[in-house]
Amino acid sequence: MSQQSADAYLGSGTLVIGRAAWTIGEDTHFNGQLDDIRIYDRALSSNEVSKLYSLEAPPKSISGETFYSGGQSGDLIFWLVSLCERTQTVVEASVGTFTLSNLSAQLSYELQAFMDASSNGIWNAWEPIAVYSNNPIDMRVWDDTDIVHLVLTDPDNDQDGVPGYLELFTYGTSDDDRDSDDDGFDDGFEVGTGYLDPTNSNAEITQYIRNNGDIFDLYPSNVVLHVALGELLIDTDLEDVFLTLQLMQSQDMANWSNILPAVDWQLPLEYSNRFFHILSSP
Repeated sequence: MSQQSADAYLGSGTLVIGRAAWTIGEDTHFNGQLDDIRIYDRALSSNEVSKLYSLEAPPKSISGETFYSGGQSGDLIFWLVSLCERTQTVVEASVGTFTLSNLSAQLSYELQAFMDASSNGIWNAWEPIAVYSNNPIDMRVWDDTDIVHLVLTDPDNDQDGVPGYLELFTYGTSDDDRDSDDDGFDDGFEVGTGYLDPTNSNAEITQYIRNNGDIFDLYPSNVVLHVALGELLIDTDLEDVFLTLQLMQSQDMANWSNILPAVDWQLPLEYSNRFFHILSSP
């Protein structure tokens, strides 16, 4: 719409719409019907014109299916947020097929849905939720025959493998802390064992095992690594490469003794052959 305006006409008397201004008679009346008449004292912006057009454009709808395989129950609530008008539409439905009707054909929407398991009408951080992967939905190009698929999932805020609603209402753990009892084991691991209590610290037991590994035939990683052939020291002075091998033995992998004298190698170091690979003989 043009932003230019003609000189204002300042009139007086009653505003008349639908017939001639200066003559009276049935032949001066508009032959037809008038609907949605608007009078402005300024030029409209392009955004305002678009909104007026959307009032006349046929409304559209969004249809689809929702899926949920978790253990919670309740009505679904759809959030449909208009990006242009920043308004929110709330629609209640059930898990399965749904249709959101009477939507403006000129707006774009963000679509989300959650299960109102608490029946309070608002989303709680532990309730199942789904966000449409192809947001935003531009209704100007949207086809009413398109189908939206929404998969609701149970939030797991601390990523410990236990859904938030189970942590809060079944196990009594925190959904913001992977290790609620601070014993070194994630809540998900303790729940998964079927016998460890994720609210009762097992730190004393684990520390006892660490301190008495020989009783359980356990060895710390730094001891086990001593049997790896790859744990060898290769030294160089930029002219020669030095390698020492020592064969040792042990009855408990904790106490070691030499079997034979160490074997030492000293080889000239050539820049073209500066990489070495050590293999054990069968």
